[in-house]
Amino acid sequence: MNKKILDKFLECGYFIGIPNQKKIFCLIPKLNTSNFECYPSFYLNDFYMSQEKSFFTSDEFYDVSFSNFFDLLNNEFSEKPEIIWDKVEKDYYFNRFSSLKNEIINQRLKKGVPFTFLRGNFLIERKHKVYFIKNLLQNSSESSYIYGFWCSNWGSIGATPELLFTQENNIIKTIALAGTMQYNKNFNKLDIIMDSKIRKEHFCVIEGLKYSLSNIADVLIENTEVLQLSSLVHLKTNITAKIFDDIKFNFVEILKKIHPTAAVGILPKNSVSKWLNYCKIESSHRGYYASPFGVLIDKNHSFCVCTIRGIQWNANELKICAGGGVIEESYFDLEWQEIISKIDAIKKNLSI
Repeated sequence: MNKKILDKFLECGYFIGIPNQKKIFCLIPKLNTSNFECYPSFYLNDFYMSQEKSFFTSDEFYDVSFSNFFDLLNNEFSEKPEIIWDKVEKDYYFNRFSSLKNEIINQRLKKGVPFTFLRGNFLIERKHKVYFIKNLLQNSSESSYIYGFWCSNWGSIGATPELLFTQENNIIKTIALAGTMQYNKNFNKLDIIMDSKIRKEHFCVIEGLKYSLSNIADVLIENTEVLQLSSLVHLKTNITAKIFDDIKFNFVEILKKIHPTAAVGILPKNSVSKWLNYCKIESSHRGYYASPFGVLIDKNHSFCVCTIRGIQWNANELKICAGGGVIEESYFDLEWQEIISKIDAIKKNLSI
């Protein structure tokens, strides 16, 4: 990638950075299609996977190291956006939380993930994208995928710990990531490990993934561990699925099996509950929050993440969304504290 290519990329581009490889895949999109056998390509859909043409391809596909990407951006002018923020939408969240608890009490759901949002007002320009990406690179962790996509006057940039899957031949690796505490200097890992509500919430995600994958693969569930990010702590369980020999890997079909996990959706996925479908009516609030975003490198290698922990914009309106898992034992005040902690963590990561 050079200066000329970077100029085009900052005008309209997609990227995902793989943390443990310190590598970033970038695309300047030219064609969107429903054909997943175009390699290499990017995949982007809304949360409900309602867009038919969701694969994006181009002859301008690049992979660059974190350090080279930062050096390129460091030569560009960047500026912190002076965003005018509203208040986080507490009433909206309370209504979604309350309706979900009713579904759980009536045993139509075991778990769901209501979200809310913080609106801001500012026009994002090239210099602000550069500012966001540089901060993500500087603040990157081994556990979060930095990502971004934009074109014209809309886009989204963030750093997500929520991996949907990686594919290597017929081996699928995914994670259950659920259960959150705020990190501080007095944090003790036992606090989150021994919390019965958090453990139950986390197990719901494991249960959902195991159920979704067991009819197409041999599923191995590893031991649960503690994932520590800069401001938040989660429970994380690695899961490996070896697809049965008589089943051919299909990116979209695997994605439908996994997404939305109970970490961002509902459990059970096939519930008669209309709660998540009602949320679809209000999808203008969601935008691309918790959407599937991935890269197909070739027929044997691909990966997909869930676009949480980011900022999105459309014209001069900005939005930060955050959600949290709710089960029978959840209390509104504690869940609201978690929402605020997540929004604060996003702002800190982007240095805004």
